[in-house]
Amino acid sequence: MVVRENGFGPVKSFFMTPAQMEEHARRVQGKQNGPTIKKWQRSMTKEQYLQAVREGRSRDDIVLKNFNNDPKELRKQLKEWGITEGEVVEMVQGKRKELEITKQEYLQRRLNGEKRSHIIQSLGVATPKVYELLASWGIRELDAEERELELMAPTKLKSDVDQRLAEQLEARGLVEFNAQRVTTGTIVQNQPSTLTADPAKQVRDVAELQPSADHWKADAGRKDLQIMELEKELASVRAELDSTRRESLKTLNELEAERQLLLHTIEHAAAAEESNSVAIRIPILSVAIANVERARIYAAVEALSTDVEAADIDRERVMTELFDLLQRTINFITADLAELHPGKPVIDFVQEFFHYYNARHIEGLTLQQQAS
Repeated sequence: MVVRENGFGPVKSFFMTPAQMEEHARRVQGKQNGPTIKKWQRSMTKEQYLQAVREGRSRDDIVLKNFNNDPKELRKQLKEWGITEGEVVEMVQGKRKELEITKQEYLQRRLNGEKRSHIIQSLGVATPKVYELLASWGIRELDAEERELELMAPTKLKSDVDQRLAEQLEARGLVEFNAQRVTTGTIVQNQPSTLTADPAKQVRDVAELQPSADHWKADAGRKDLQIMELEKELASVRAELDSTRRESLKTLNELEAERQLLLHTIEHAAAAEESNSVAIRIPILSVAIANVERARIYAAVEALSTDVEAADIDRERVMTELFDLLQRTINFITADLAELHPGKPVIDFVQEFFHYYNARHIEGLTLQQQAS
């Protein structure tokens, strides 16, 4: 509710509608923030600009109405379009100027020492157009242009530089030689035509050849730096390779020493084991009935003990019955393990069984010897 006073009269009160409240809040917010200022932006298209030029509108009028009265904005827009005001006039009049220069002519002018900016100005066209042409030739970048110049320079140096310098050196040598022999009257008569040449012409020739010489000197300096960097990198790679090779050889030698030590340990252990024990080879046969083998074992043990107690011992018979006893024992163990592991090969189980009890037997003998 908003309360208003009407002069010095009675106070009147009324309620504002939601729309009035919103409008009131908007006006208050506008007074606090100030007026909204929209940033100016270029909106004129290239076609609209060309049409305005065709209609005869002046440059000042176009700048005032379409470029915020700022000539810089017009120049920026023309640069983005890739044209100049002169080209616009030519386009409107239907006689646009084309680039009249070939790649060979451009490179020859650059080889003669003329700067790129000077060549662009002499062509009388927009710079973007020239750069588009250079890009189509593949020499927009300076390093690509330098490579093209390097391919052209040797011919010029061979035909002009070397020949002229050779002539000048030869002429200078003959002049000095005649100066030394002038007292004797033996002056060389067959002098080349360069002796009578104008010195000013020689100076001009040297001046013309100087840019090429400077170019080759700079290129030689860059090549020397590249060679130095490559040599440093090669030395670093070689050092790293040598270090890796030494480490590999060291590791290989250590592994070989460990292998020899293991082989020696195994051989020593095998020799010690064989020197203190007797190995007996008894085949593992397939036995179906374990109880029958058990009875035969008991009978064989009793017969062996009875025969051994006799006064006259037959060693051959003892060994025969001993091996027969061992064979029956192995047969019994095989049959017994076959019942414990049905459907599986029992050879490994039999070998493991005897290995276990053989180790226990040796351990028991060792304890008895230590106790005694």
